[in-house]
Amino acid sequence: MSNRAIVKRLYEFAVKEYREKRPIGIIGYRVKLSVVLQRGYGPSLILSGMKGQAVPFLLLANYGDNYRLYYILEDGRMISAINVPTADFEREQLKFQKATSKLFEIPKPEMPENKIEKVKKQLNEKFQYYIELTEKQASCKVRKIPLITIYQTPLEEKLVIKRESDFIKFPLELVTHNLMEGFLITEAYRLILPKFIKKTKQMRLFCNIGAYFLLSKTLKQDWLDYWEPKAPFKAKITQINEPLFHSFIGFLCYLGKIETDVFSDEQFEKIFSIFSEISLKTESKHEIAAQCYLQLANHQGLFILKAALFFILANKMDDAIKVLKELAKFTQSEDVQKARIHSEQLSTFQLSKIYSSASEIELIPSNIQKLFVDALEQVKNRVLEIKRLHKEKERLNESITIKLEIRNMTDLTFQNVILKDELSKKHFINLLSSNTFQLPQISPKQNIMVEYQLSSEAPSKIRFDNGSIAFEDSYGHRYIQSIPSTTIIFT
Repeated sequence: MSNRAIVKRLYEFAVKEYREKRPIGIIGYRVKLSVVLQRGYGPSLILSGMKGQAVPFLLLANYGDNYRLYYILEDGRMISAINVPTADFEREQLKFQKATSKLFEIPKPEMPENKIEKVKKQLNEKFQYYIELTEKQASCKVRKIPLITIYQTPLEEKLVIKRESDFIKFPLELVTHNLMEGFLITEAYRLILPKFIKKTKQMRLFCNIGAYFLLSKTLKQDWLDYWEPKAPFKAKITQINEPLFHSFIGFLCYLGKIETDVFSDEQFEKIFSIFSEISLKTESKHEIAAQCYLQLANHQGLFILKAALFFILANKMDDAIKVLKELAKFTQSEDVQKARIHSEQLSTFQLSKIYSSASEIELIPSNIQKLFVDALEQVKNRVLEIKRLHKEKERLNESITIKLEIRNMTDLTFQNVILKDELSKKHFINLLSSNTFQLPQISPKQNIMVEYQLSSEAPSKIRFDNGSIAFEDSYGHRYIQSIPSTTIIFT
């Protein structure tokens, strides 16, 4: 039997004695192994009821005129109990305290109000620290941080952390627990982790793992012992190292900004099982999400559709088209079918068809609507493919030509096009022709080339990173795109 189980049995026995025999109080003790035998009612008192056996636990019941001392073996069995006059015990109390360490006290001692306020302040400061730490690890912000408060639990109640919208209430007994920091960290992770996994068993598991990684070395084993076997996670730690854990938490927080459907334990476990392998191949959370959702796919097509939209967010249009063609083979509900068609239009830059079907877009299922809108915004930032063409190295004082190739990827016509390829003023550049262009329009799928000339008077490395192009379409949408940066070295 584990020490924790024995202490629990000891506590239950003490509660039973307190209710039935009504002593003033009962205290549970662990006997120190390093006890040095002395005269009197100190350690000799402890030895007197041992009957030659090793007794690691004691219960001391206070009845006013006398104390009753219970001797408990390692397996939780009581072997004897003796009565000790109060005056005799108090005379040797100091020796008794040095020979033991207190495990619990019934009834629980009340904490003075001024001390409670001081402890609450310390807990909230510590909680704020762990919130900021977990936010940094997950690249995610907690919207609302509840206050930590303390409450006194009646004897018959279990120790429960009570969570409300504005408060997290800790029982006084946990506040004085040596693992209180671990409990604070798990509450910080509960606030960080997204709603779509709140109902999974792994939710508490990963909160406990997060606390394990943040606790000091001296408390790590205590934390493992506290949760085994009630909520074991030791085996899971062997599957995930600390950097991978933080990466996975960050990924879950990213999904939480988009995902509204509640995940099952099986779905959560599936994502976790493949995350490490996929994350080694790409750092793009969009692409990781797409690959994970393909593993969760079903014939209803919802996960396949979400995977396609994540591929669009990752600018993997060919993969999105391939996935959507696969989805078309399955029987779909009417709303999923319409969402699939609009997603196909999105992956092929058919924005005119999407804009002309605005009323249908609003009817896209709510559990994918945000993902679709995010993908649409991403596509709108890539409607033009722009390339700056030049050599990587050029000679000083020679006129060189910078070419800008523009391709309209969509089925839209863009008007009032203004392109500016501005240069940093700190470079020794002579602009030989204008680098600002006004174009009346760019037709669907049209390619356009513009160019300008410049030269350099001094050796330098020039980075072009201030270029942009602004335009609008016939639906009244305004666009601004940056021109990808390039570099020229003048020698």
